[in-house]
Amino acid sequence: MTATPLSAVAQGRCEGPDDLVALCDMLSSASAEDPAGVYWHPGDLIWRYFLLTINEDPERCMRVWRAGSDVLGFAWHDPRDGYVDWQAHPRARRLGLDTEMIDWALMRHSASQSGKPPAERRPPFTGCCDTDTHRQATLERHGFARDTNVFHHLVRSLNGHLPEPNLPAGFVLRSVAGEHEYVNRAAAHQSAFHPSRVTAAHYLRLMRLPGYDRDMDVVAVAPDGRIAAFALGWVDPRTGIGEFEPVGTHADFRRMGLGRAVLIEGLRRMQARSCHTAFVMCEGHNAGVNQFYQSAGFTLIRRDFDYVRR
Repeated sequence: MTATPLSAVAQGRCEGPDDLVALCDMLSSASAEDPAGVYWHPGDLIWRYFLLTINEDPERCMRVWRAGSDVLGFAWHDPRDGYVDWQAHPRARRLGLDTEMIDWALMRHSASQSGKPPAERRPPFTGCCDTDTHRQATLERHGFARDTNVFHHLVRSLNGHLPEPNLPAGFVLRSVAGEHEYVNRAAAHQSAFHPSRVTAAHYLRLMRLPGYDRDMDVVAVAPDGRIAAFALGWVDPRTGIGEFEPVGTHADFRRMGLGRAVLIEGLRRMQARSCHTAFVMCEGHNAGVNQFYQSAGFTLIRRDFDYVRR
């Protein structure tokens, strides 16, 4: 690939959902070019973008760096909790643009805190994997220090035989049938992650975003018609990696094996789409959730710690 001159790089706003495809392509390209690096999965971006839109305007919270029609990276700021991030393609790193990206996110964070009483101000924070020494050094130069909160990155090979999912009598395993199920699907999410900001109208918005595939939105349906458990999968055909985000079970149907059933079915669908690896993130201090994924064949590959700027 031809080297990009710095003079050819321009930054601008995120143009809403229309930009999601290009941003996802950039993340796929970055992971393919730098397999040892740690980048968001495209599904991660779509899910995070969806959550951001619940309370915020992405045009104010995101900044995109481009060289012509090629996306080189983006910066991210969520004023709701002070989370900042940046995702830089290796081409952008070679140009030093990752520093520009974090500087923009910190500028936006500072603007969001101005005028607030001291008791209501939040320090900026982000995540950094224990294997990503480049990002660690960048954060430390910007005054960040590692905190105790941690997320686990777990993977499972999709090569070879996968078990059949097992369901209790009367339950059905299938995809979300269509947009007409958005209220039922949102109710399952709300119960699984109570209290949740995701309303039925919000979930319908997710279903209409580029990259959402209802065939990968696997659900277990109870005899009374309610969605009892779900595993939302995202497939990156370029890297052959699938991600789950999120996986959950309605509070009325826990401890019935339904979470495992939808997860196994999601794995099988990823395998059918030629994925070789499945990926998931979960809270590091939640032993039960970690055991759940490990029982389905996932293993820990790295840890993602919060980094906070005091």
